[in-house]
Amino acid sequence: MLVDVCSIICTGKRAPVIAQGRTEEETEKRLGAALIAGDAIISMDNCSSAIEGDLLCQACTQEILRIRILGQSRNIDAPSNACLFANGNNLAVGGDMTRRTLLCSLDPKVERPELRTFSVNPLQEASKNRGAYVVAALTIMRAHHLAGYPHTAGPLGSFEAWSRRVRAALIWVGAGDPCETIERVRKSDPKLAARHAVIEQWYAVCRTEALTVRQLVKSAEDKPGLRDALMEVAGTVDGINNRRLGKWIARNRDRIVTIGDPTAQKKAKIEECGIRQGSTLWRIALDQA
Repeated sequence: MLVDVCSIICTGKRAPVIAQGRTEEETEKRLGAALIAGDAIISMDNCSSAIEGDLLCQACTQEILRIRILGQSRNIDAPSNACLFANGNNLAVGGDMTRRTLLCSLDPKVERPELRTFSVNPLQEASKNRGAYVVAALTIMRAHHLAGYPHTAGPLGSFEAWSRRVRAALIWVGAGDPCETIERVRKSDPKLAARHAVIEQWYAVCRTEALTVRQLVKSAEDKPGLRDALMEVAGTVDGINNRRLGKWIARNRDRIVTIGDPTAQKKAKIEECGIRQGSTLWRIALDQA
């Protein structure tokens, strides 16, 4: 309903919805079709998996996307100017989508929210007073423009124009900074949580010692915390898979996380540090910056 209210104010009608695919490939096909169709609002409804994926990230930051037409061996260029929404219970956002996502959380504080009654219908109100809402939004942006775009917040990478025109205008009129929710989004990221757990447990057991992947797995044999963290990113029914772990380490190297208790926090990252008998050496490096 919240997305529909936004859609009615923006377009005059409710938002058409698409389902999240069972796989990233399925989601990309559905998203690509909506972008080719030129939908102004794209709403992914009732998402049960983490919101992530290469095409979804590109759709949020690139002006033009090259999308393959379903059933054909050719691509077309489609503008990426849709407003993207996703909703779900305890929605998780993963990977690089965390910095591209603003979070709105609704908590009815009751067990059966569908049974609540209200004195007004939000959708009817949005339709009835759409003109007034549009005028109010444009008035805020025009006033902010005439004031010379007062500096109220720093830039947001990849969204500089939005940050200057929309985010800054909201802060300027006292509505708060929507980007404050990004930190909550990051905390819900399962990939970030896994990376944090591996680096913290790795440092706790091995400190900054240079190790091969095989040696790291060996070190985890009698260390439940480290073993559990490695199993989360590279586990199989047979235990920790060395090849899978090596690929995960390579993908996550040089990504800084904060470890330690609040009174003694350190910035740490996985760092490549040489070769030993044909195997890459890795260690946890503490960032000195």
